[in-house]
Amino acid sequence: MKYLVEDKYMMASSSSSSSTHEDWFEAAREGNLKIVQGLVRAMPEIVREQHPISKETALHIAANNGNVDVVEYLVSQMEENDLEIEDNQKWTALASATRSGITKIAECLVRKNNRLVSIACGLDEHSCLPLQWALTYGHSHMVRYLYNETPIQQLLANNVARGATVLYWSINSQFYDLALELVECCPELVDHHAIHDDENS
Repeated sequence: MKYLVEDKYMMASSSSSSSTHEDWFEAAREGNLKIVQGLVRAMPEIVREQHPISKETALHIAANNGNVDVVEYLVSQMEENDLEIEDNQKWTALASATRSGITKIAECLVRKNNRLVSIACGLDEHSCLPLQWALTYGHSHMVRYLYNETPIQQLLANNVARGATVLYWSINSQFYDLALELVECCPELVDHHAIHDDENS
């Protein structure tokens, strides 16, 4: 009985069944760890499989839906660079995790690959650091964690534009303690914030 799930997907993989991949993404979405584990044992390479439309991996989907157990298992089966795979919106799994706001997921991802906090995600001019996305969603614990993990150099990059945006969203989302820390650490952000605020008023 122990290997029934694995055996089922061993047979499915040999026929390249599209339903197997549908099961894979659905299991990640629903948080069905047993099915996820069975599929990985049968087809280890499936951890890097991307959805044909959204280009999300199962890790993106599990992170977005707050499925901690599935995220932890998938991360244990993936290489460090695999966590940098982007979906069709140029989002990593860490950026997806900012939607759910579950800090434990972010911690798991960053522990495996700490470069993730410095990868701007999004299309063209809408590209933002995970910290910036977390601020827009307003999850306080996620914001604080990502702020502590994001190198200050990232906030001073591009003529401090990123830092100014973080300051703007910190105030806009009422994270006043974070805004104060930013101003004390990088007083030059104030002038840039004023420009940003004028452009958005």
